[in-house]
Amino acid sequence: MRKLALVHKAWFAATAVTDRWRLLFEAIRDECGYELAFIEDTRIAPAGVDVVLFACSAGHFDEKSVRMLYASCAASKRIVYLADFQPKRQPFAIGALARADVILAPEGELYRRIFPDKRVEFFPYFFAPQERYTELPWNASPKMRCLVSGPLRSRNYPLRAAAARSPLAKVLPHPGSHGALQKGAVVRDRYARTLNEYFCAVAGSLRGGITTKTFEIMAAGSLLLTEPLADVAEAGLDPGVHYVAATP
Repeated sequence: MRKLALVHKAWFAATAVTDRWRLLFEAIRDECGYELAFIEDTRIAPAGVDVVLFACSAGHFDEKSVRMLYASCAASKRIVYLADFQPKRQPFAIGALARADVILAPEGELYRRIFPDKRVEFFPYFFAPQERYTELPWNASPKMRCLVSGPLRSRNYPLRAAAARSPLAKVLPHPGSHGALQKGAVVRDRYARTLNEYFCAVAGSLRGGITTKTFEIMAAGSLLLTEPLADVAEAGLDPGVHYVAATP
C-alpha cells in the first residue's frame, strides 16, 4: 500500500514558532511508512497512491492551487487534518472536509457538530518533542504569577484576554506564527523553560476547542488554568485533578 502525506511547507520552516508539526510528520513518515511531500511543491497528486493525508491550515483552501491539488487526490482514500479551522469564514475548507474519508479533528466537538455523518477522529493539539518538557527539573520555588502567552484576541481566546488584564498575570509577548527568529522571541526550548518558571499558566480555548498550551503547561510542570470543555474532558483531563477550571 502506497501512502502519501501532503503537508504545508511553512510548518517545517526555521521561522515557525513551533517545531511540533515537523516532528509529527517526520514521525508519520518514519514510523507509519508515508512518503512526505510539500503541498506548495506539488501540482498534482502522483498516481498509484492508496492513502493521502492532506494537512495544512484551513485557510490554505482559499488558494485555488491547493483546492486543485486536493481534487487530484480523489482516487485515494483521503485523510484530512486542518489547523485553525474557522467554519464561518472558510467555506472552501468545509467543502474539502465534506469530501474526506476520515477527518483528524483538533477540536472534536466542533467537527462532530458540523460533520455528524463523517468519520471524525479526535486528534488534539500536542506538545513536542517530549524531552523538551519531561526533562525539565521540578521547580520548587516558581514565580508566583500566572503566565499568559500566545494570541490574546478576545473573540478567539476570551479566557486569555481576561487573564491578561489581571495584576497577577505575566503577559509574554507573542512573536506571531513565524516569528521564531525575531530578537527576544520566547519559543521552543526557551518557551518550555519559561513555563517551568511560573506557578501557573493559562491555556484558554480556541473557539471552544482544546489548545496546544493545555498540554505544554502541564508537561512543563506549571499549574494549568483553562475552561472545562468537552474536548478537555475527552482528552482525559478532570477539573481539580489535572487543571483548575476557569471561565472568562
